[in-house]
Amino acid sequence: MQKECAHAPNEAKVEAVQGDAGTRKHRRRDASGGRGRGRTNSLGPMDAHLPRPFSPPKTREFQTDLLGVLFFSSVAFNFIDSPVLRCFLFKWVPCLETLPTRRSLPGPVLNRLVADCEAAAKVMYLKGFYITISMDGWKSGSGRKLMGILCSTFGSEDGRWAAVFRGTTDITTVSESATLVQHELESEMAKGVETGDWELPLASRGQSTDTASAVVGVVSDSESANVGAKRALSRLHRSIIFLACLAHYLNLLTGSVIVRESLRVNTTKCSLHVSFFKRSTKYRDLLLQIIKANMEKRLTFIKTGDTRWYSHYDQARRLLDLQPALERFSNDNYSDTTLLRTTNGAAVVNELRSRSF
Repeated sequence: MQKECAHAPNEAKVEAVQGDAGTRKHRRRDASGGRGRGRTNSLGPMDAHLPRPFSPPKTREFQTDLLGVLFFSSVAFNFIDSPVLRCFLFKWVPCLETLPTRRSLPGPVLNRLVADCEAAAKVMYLKGFYITISMDGWKSGSGRKLMGILCSTFGSEDGRWAAVFRGTTDITTVSESATLVQHELESEMAKGVETGDWELPLASRGQSTDTASAVVGVVSDSESANVGAKRALSRLHRSIIFLACLAHYLNLLTGSVIVRESLRVNTTKCSLHVSFFKRSTKYRDLLLQIIKANMEKRLTFIKTGDTRWYSHYDQARRLLDLQPALERFSNDNYSDTTLLRTTNGAAVVNELRSRSF
């Protein structure tokens, strides 16, 4: 009360104007802090309620996570330059000082992430691993072809398994021949030796002591170019084991079983059901309502692939999982004349109400 009184001594008025230096120090702001927020010289009790800019490690973590979102969501890098997105992030993530651009995100940020992955792989190689090199091809709908190389590593001491992606090569403009595959494999082997990641087995079938890790095998599918490349390499590296991919063999074996006449009838019926509901939005929505009302987990149909024979089993397995909902659909709509007149509608209803289903 003495400080607010007009007749208070001058000493009290001076104290009220200046305040205690220790309690007022945190209120001083530096106008050059950026984005209008300023920086505090010291923290006060209210600063705990204000957003603070990301630290450099947090900024790098945010950039890496944002890069992952763009990659795994198949979003173009141009999206990060969208004014709408940038305003949205600055509004709801006030801790951001700056945002990466479409040029910096796939450049410095991606390069830093690749370097971190390579450093982590280097640590694994130094511990001592038996390494198997695998390669496979990929072709996009637009005709672009890539060849990727992956290393499966098995710890020589602790038995721990890990996978290291070594990279891809664009082979769109060249023919995928045995010579090309052999060249890519030899280049990757030589690169690993040059960087000290591994050594190739000795001609005596022993392991070099220069590095802790060694290449012991090469695995691929049975495509003619891969088979030819492995045959040529086996003459040069007799201590390396060259094998066919077990997963591809099992896939081909599954295909050989499914195309048998006794099973082809069932797979054809499964495809009939899936194609009908995929094509008809009206009856697909009715089925989804039944699934939502009667099943704990909302499941969807699985389409088959031309060469992915496992997908035929997955499709049939999913129809069995949806059997209660499909039977309910057929019982509720078996007298729907519109459904019965729809292409394959009558065949689907009859099959769902049959004992064989």
